[in-house]
Amino acid sequence: EKQASISKLRTWVEESISDHLWTTCCNAEDTIRVWYIGLRTSVCADDVQLRSKARDKYQRMIQPLKKTPQDFEAWIKQWREAFAYAKIRDVADVAHSADWLKDVSKAVKDVLPVWGSSFRNGHLDAIKSDSLDYKEVAASLYDEADIQNILKKQPQRVSKGAFGPAFEPESEQGPGETQDQATDQRKGRKRKAKNGKEKEAGSNKRKREDSDNQSHSDDRDTERCYACGSRTPDITKCFYVNKSIAPENFRGNPTIKAGIEYRLANDTTYAEKVKRQLRSKGIDNGKQE
Repeated sequence: EKQASISKLRTWVEESISDHLWTTCCNAEDTIRVWYIGLRTSVCADDVQLRSKARDKYQRMIQPLKKTPQDFEAWIKQWREAFAYAKIRDVADVAHSADWLKDVSKAVKDVLPVWGSSFRNGHLDAIKSDSLDYKEVAASLYDEADIQNILKKQPQRVSKGAFGPAFEPESEQGPGETQDQATDQRKGRKRKAKNGKEKEAGSNKRKREDSDNQSHSDDRDTERCYACGSRTPDITKCFYVNKSIAPENFRGNPTIKAGIEYRLANDTTYAEKVKRQLRSKGIDNGKQE
């Protein structure tokens, strides 16, 4: 009966442990006691290694962020996983709420500068009693990042046509088309190209006509009185040189008036042109007072 129990125990151990532990710790010729000692030693050594790896992973996650991650939501998730794994492996860094909250606050300080102090002030009791839940911290980080609109950076959209022919079909002629079909397509393309050129020529002609008309309109808009420079190009309506139509109380701009009088007296070309334009309208008012 004892041998039957030992045999069952051996079978259970063989089925329960990993191949690695079975190969390194459970020699078939050894007793169950030797197996137990070997397994305990190996597992304890593995625990130390796993704890060290868990601490390294956690330490990497709490390195201060220099800028907002491309995917901050993913960073929060990775921090949660690293913390949970460190907790399972009894890593000392996550043993006390005040310590690990300070770690994560420093990690996100440059990204969420006011979050750490704000969260800490609202959870003082949980921090003092070491009952702060890391999942609550992760949820608060997520909410704050969502409010700041930094959970995920939106990639820049590339508009169609930005890379030219990359959006065009490779070939208009499929492998199953006949030669006649290809010929008809080429003729159709030529007709379209010809019609397109004719339409383009007509469009360009209309554009030139519109441009000419606009140019004439602009010229009219920029025409001014030769005498005083006002926007009324008809010199016969200029009160400065055609005083016969000027109101009795007209004083005008003293600077413009003085300039006209000076040029009429000292600029022969200017004076003759003013007189000539007035005479062409049947007005002889070249002399100024």
